Amino acid sequence: MMEKDKRRLTALDKGFKAVVHDSDVLSWLIRTNVDEFADKSIDEIKSCLKIGEDGHTVIGNKTEFDSLEHGKIVTDSVFDLKIPGTDEKVSVILNVEGQSDPSPGYPIGKRAEYYLSRLVSSQKGIDFSNDDYGKLRKVYCLWYMLRPGANDGNTAIAYGMCPKKVIGDPADVPVLDTFNIVMINVGRYDSSLPDVSAFPAALFSEMNMNERQELMS
Repeated sequence: MMEKDKRRLTALDKGFKAVVHDSDVLSWLIRTNVDEFADKSIDEIKSCLKIGEDGHTVIGNKTEFDSLEHGKIVTDSVFDLKIPGTDEKVSVILNVEGQSDPSPGYPIGKRAEYYLSRLVSSQKGIDFSNDDYGKLRKVYCLWYMLRPGANDGNTAIAYGMCPKKVIGDPADVPVLDTFNIVMINVGRYDSSLPDVSAFPAALFSEMNMNERQELMS
């Protein structure tokens, strides 16, 4: 990859991190990807975020996770989300990543799985201790592919744990919903797109600034 292209991708990644901390932007991303907020208004979602004194910048959690056994990972953005209508301690963890290089030399999906696993395991000793696994928080990892393959634009796929009955028909099937990954491939904007594709397309697809401002307004 040419040095000019590397600088452009680095700038794109940096810009993505800044944009997702805007409360309006993050609220839309949450509404279209996090199940618990699908029927909530943007104002309701904002009330569940920790917003700074400027009134629009969302304050995130630490983004570096270090371990003597497993080394360090550095994520883009991590947020706490309070679930409306529940006790304040009940919440989900949201990780939002922007990936500008679709072929970094390893499977992006595997990296997403690893990040999610570390966000889950890091809760022990902080959100719960000993065997109190009932306090384990649900985690969502949203991965925005900013420059996907030619045929992948404006597509999205969600991954979760689904039960598969191997034998018999047990009456009690536990709900295992801690692990959630959504991969969103950003494409060109089109007014007919659903929100899950239209909003990131308006934000991040290539267009001049006047076009973007008109769309976002």
